[in-house]
Amino acid sequence: MIMKKALIFIIIGLVVLVGAIFIIGKPKKQPETNLPITEKSSGVKESKVDISNVCAFFPKELIEKAIGREIVKVEEFGIKKDTCFYYTSYSENFHYDSPGGPEIVVAYSEDPKEFEKNKKLQEDMGYVYQPDPSIGMDNYVVINNRGEKSALLFLILGEGKYLMVKSVYNAATGEELVKIAKVLAEKIKSGR
Repeated sequence: MIMKKALIFIIIGLVVLVGAIFIIGKPKKQPETNLPITEKSSGVKESKVDISNVCAFFPKELIEKAIGREIVKVEEFGIKKDTCFYYTSYSENFHYDSPGGPEIVVAYSEDPKEFEKNKKLQEDMGYVYQPDPSIGMDNYVVINNRGEKSALLFLILGEGKYLMVKSVYNAATGEELVKIAKVLAEKIKSGR
């Protein structure tokens, strides 16, 4: 009788132990984001592609190739170097005696909440986020309230990560931003 009870306790103990190992060893679920893009659909292999240093990953020659014009100056911004300014023109006294000029901004982000906040704000103003299949990876081109491609688009990298591409001071048209997005997408997908 004691042997049967001991055997029962051993079996129950093993079942509890196996259950605990299964629960503890189970991978934690990633937080959901409203960016409906996955690694598989975007074609980006995140483990091999580190684009967080934007200027280093996307040299000015890529932007020049896309728009057919010279980039006269490149500046990186942010502690993590996650934003790059590509100037199509530059002056030391551009704006209220401050240096600058028309620029194409490419910024890397891992903040899907910020994306959703900005998307809602712009949609409330009549803008539409619409994918453009010609770009070659998941994206949103922002269409203004006149139905034109605006100076803003997003390349979706998956897992809440994205690149924002925008034109400041008319550095590029909406159509030119799409061309830029195409060359950036090619570079991302190549992983080099």
